[in-house]
Amino acid sequence: MDSPAAIIPTYAAASRRVAPGPSGAREHGFTLVELLVVIMIIGILAAIAIPTFINQRQLAYDAAVQSAVAIVKSDVARTVSETGDFPLEADLTRILEADGDPAVTVALTGTPDVFCISGTHAQSSTTWAVGRNTGLVRASTCSETGEIQTN
Repeated sequence: MDSPAAIIPTYAAASRRVAPGPSGAREHGFTLVELLVVIMIIGILAAIAIPTFINQRQLAYDAAVQSAVAIVKSDVARTVSETGDFPLEADLTRILEADGDPAVTVALTGTPDVFCISGTHAQSSTTWAVGRNTGLVRASTCSETGEIQTN
């Protein structure tokens, strides 16, 4: 007589389905529900990761502009203190090329006493600016007189 343990299948044996294959041998595989659960988990992870990745790209574009504007401000302030006048356009181009991002454009407005430097990135809609007497590069624009305009 069979013992009760031999009659009742174990959970591990019942949880995996084994079906005969075309050759008559038993094949092991995943059920459709298991595959759908895995696909759903991958989809949820992708829905979380893609917006985060896009946001990081935007932050990188903004950081490139902020860096370029700060470098140009430093060089313009040095040139103004040494010569009393703005650097030549060729000098500004050389500074930007040394900074390394060709998608960043920088503009200088004002006079040697009151100037503002603004910059944008080709992949971003934010304009960043810094004035002669302001220390922080911030999201704003420059007036023709060299003052920072608040947005």
